[in-house]
Amino acid sequence: MSLAVILFIAAAVTIAALVQSAVGVGFALIVAPVLAFLRPELLPTALLVLMLPLNLFVAWSERHALDRTGAAWITLGRTVGTFGGLWVLATWPPHALNLLIGGGTILAALASIIAPEFKPDHKAFVTAGVITGITETATGIGGPPLALTYQHHSPQVLRATVAFCFLLGGLISLAFLTAAGRADLGQVATAAMFMPPLALGVLLFLIVVFIHALVEALPIMHRWIDRPYLFIFPAIGAIAALVLAASILHHNDRWPFFAASIIFVTAFGTLAFSFWPYMIPFVITVDEAAAPYSSLAFMFWGEGILVFPLMLFYTFVSYRVFRGKVEATTGHY
Repeated sequence: MSLAVILFIAAAVTIAALVQSAVGVGFALIVAPVLAFLRPELLPTALLVLMLPLNLFVAWSERHALDRTGAAWITLGRTVGTFGGLWVLATWPPHALNLLIGGGTILAALASIIAPEFKPDHKAFVTAGVITGITETATGIGGPPLALTYQHHSPQVLRATVAFCFLLGGLISLAFLTAAGRADLGQVATAAMFMPPLALGVLLFLIVVFIHALVEALPIMHRWIDRPYLFIFPAIGAIAALVLAASILHHNDRWPFFAASIIFVTAFGTLAFSFWPYMIPFVITVDEAAAPYSSLAFMFWGEGILVFPLMLFYTFVSYRVFRGKVEATTGHY
């Protein structure tokens, strides 16, 4: 596989992972045509393998919104449809499968526009599952029937249920493909090579969500705008991280401890000054969370003025007494 092909597929996987993480469907619609054009022998096994961790991530993130009844009926139909997908793979020539992938992509786009609103029952769920079982086992694309079935549900229900059905359905299809001799370790290894671009797409989605939350929902964003001096903390932390990475690469043992300490201090400094004067953000201030004045005064005069100096003196004497009485040995610093 040439470098250009690897980079093109990796870019498609990253974009598809970002889209799937955001809306719950779309990964196969983006990646399958690319694989069909560049490396058709990887379909559908590599595509199914790539979708497993992505669907697990989406299903777990939205697990509270899962439509369990619909998912059960879809999985039933999905299992039955898997045999139809195996029949397609065994009897259709490769160029016909490519036409099925292209035609399925176009039909999915048209159906999402012209399909009327309806309330699916168990027959609709089973039908969608059967169609998904056939198309996903044969080509790796199985999202359009499920997306059409749940298009008028809330986005959370769509993402959770579709991802859960894809996760179970993908495992079912891979099991049957392996039993039929249509999946091998080479295809799985090739799919594993594109896991980093997949993770990059999910990371980009999380970054977008984080930025959106800061801009739209969290008052902390306005504090950073009003207090630009706060940026000095992450800037120092970033410089310390670069020093840490450089010292590790050059096997320099002098700087990692200091760099890690600076990263720790700047991280907590960023957190503390971002929320100051709140102890619990925007609920309880430091003054409100503090102990009564009498308790603080007792701790200052009793502990701070009397006990703490004695602790320092005791520590100094201990080091003074044992100084020079312990010698370094081989293997110790």
